[in-house]
Amino acid sequence: MDSAELYPWLVEATLTTSAAMLAVLALRKPLRAAFGAGVCRVAWSAVPVALLAILLPVVEADVPTAPLAVIRAPIRMLAAEVPRGTMPGIATSACIAWACGCAMFAVFLAWQQRRFVRGLGKLLDRGDGVLLAEAVAGLPAVIGVWRPRIVMPADVLSCPATTPPNAA
Repeated sequence: MDSAELYPWLVEATLTTSAAMLAVLALRKPLRAAFGAGVCRVAWSAVPVALLAILLPVVEADVPTAPLAVIRAPIRMLAAEVPRGTMPGIATSACIAWACGCAMFAVFLAWQQRRFVRGLGKLLDRGDGVLLAEAVAGLPAVIGVWRPRIVMPADVLSCPATTPPNAA
């Protein structure tokens, strides 16, 4: 796939996954009310499935059909209007800008996570995968990607157990 084909594919992939995400977000509450939280988690698999669906071969018809033609027609017109000699430069620049944006966002998220973990203060390991932190802001939380750990406030063990008002 050369850069002239990559740009329209990136636009189509972005539009398709965005539409899938919006559909899942809109259906999240009704799905949870009707079927429970498990179905809500499974509904998010529609996003990668939508991305894979655009890789399937398309049967071209003489008469364009509604939503798909509306999405693909402007993309093809953009690719067709630009002379062939300049298109790789534009597509390559767009891909590089997108990749740089992704890298900058990943660095920002890593910096934010590190700042959060440092703000927790001293972490005491209980040995059962639960860490006790000096700070209480933002807790309880789960930190770590490869070895996720639960972080609880240090005073969670000293809080008295409360009983519900109607408990006998």
